[in-house]
Amino acid sequence: MLPARDFAAAVAATALLLLWPAVHNGHPLIFSDSMDFLALAREPLAGAAIRPRGYPLFILPFIGAAGTAWAAVAAQAAVTAWLALRVAVLLAPGIGAGALFALGGLLAASSAPWAASYVMADSLTAPLVLSLLVLLHPAAGRAEKAVALVVALLAAAAHTTHLAMLLAVSALLLGWRIADRAAPAGWARAALPALLAAAGFVLSSLGTLAAEGRFEYARAAPQFLAARLAGDGLLQRHLERICPAPGVTLCADLPTLPDSADGFLWDPASPLWQRGDFFALEAELRALNRAVLAAYWPEWLARSALRAAEQLLTLRAGDGLDRELVVQFQPAYARIMGEAEGAALAASRQFREELGEHPAAVLAGALNAGAMAGCAVLLLAFGALWRRERPALLLALFVVFAAAAANAAAIGLGGSVHARYQARLAWLFVLLLPIAAAARPRLSAAS
Repeated sequence: MLPARDFAAAVAATALLLLWPAVHNGHPLIFSDSMDFLALAREPLAGAAIRPRGYPLFILPFIGAAGTAWAAVAAQAAVTAWLALRVAVLLAPGIGAGALFALGGLLAASSAPWAASYVMADSLTAPLVLSLLVLLHPAAGRAEKAVALVVALLAAAAHTTHLAMLLAVSALLLGWRIADRAAPAGWARAALPALLAAAGFVLSSLGTLAAEGRFEYARAAPQFLAARLAGDGLLQRHLERICPAPGVTLCADLPTLPDSADGFLWDPASPLWQRGDFFALEAELRALNRAVLAAYWPEWLARSALRAAEQLLTLRAGDGLDRELVVQFQPAYARIMGEAEGAALAASRQFREELGEHPAAVLAGALNAGAMAGCAVLLLAFGALWRRERPALLLALFVVFAAAAANAAAIGLGGSVHARYQARLAWLFVLLLPIAAAARPRLSAAS
């Protein structure tokens, strides 16, 4: 049995390694969305917000106590390291301290450090899946299950894609249980991810209710879906068919309507911002979305499937670290976090160079892709054997593949392909590959 002291040392070393992008940068990694999360952590009841509440709740104790984003990313790295190595011990009970240290070093070359160093809800995506693996493992203790449950609940309340992942995993486990009564997850554990999705939805919705008087997981769902439909040209096609139409103010915007989802959401020339209120078109867009989907749903699904396939294989790290973005949002960051923190961000590498072009980002993508392919090959080759001899490992591989597929599908349906969306999760294959490789049958000398 691995001594607790050795495990704690491996976790501490791995957590430090996971912070290397932030240390190299001289500041935690910041994206435009970080402003919303930090503002909600500073003032949870500040009013209308387009972000779910789970991630601000996660970072609130650390931001509040220390007044710096470093506390948030340090907590993220520690939670990620503990969950990753705990899963490794559960799946490979005989693993030694040296192997755990080596595994931590391997993870440092994947996209895991990039996700852990970001002040973003993306940092909870992989911990959500790892928490599920702890909760689903029969050998996990009560205390560690309690920690995993808290992380999973906050992660479920942190991002809509997390809800999709939880529902997909639950569907997989329930289907497996129906097809095979000897499946490693019983009925209660198979239903657990769906229950977590429901609890996360309620938790974030209660936060929105307290702040805005609306029971919603997050505001602006119609705006995000309309952006996707505009990016596919389907919204424009519908408007061309019906305009002019009573009550449809977007008819006047048709000639200049952005033809990309990101442009529709964030371009200052977009009608969402020209109205002076991001939420002004919400009711109109909700009605338009229903009409567009009713008329063009086969094309929308086909394009969504192509995007999902592309997203599944887009694994490079460093996405979103454009210098222009951080320069643009540095004043807002200083207002939210204070002038000292703002000055530290202005002195960072991210503020002065294109950090996303770092060679390690390319290496991380290649490592993620190779590990995913390796896990798929091992699963196909030895899945039947592991069903009898290593059911927990088989379950872990299925859960991670289901979560990765669901994440990509959710992006395909309602978002644009960005490497960070899959890289935040794909490093789990890097974690599982050595464990799965060590579990393959050994060929005898005679053969």
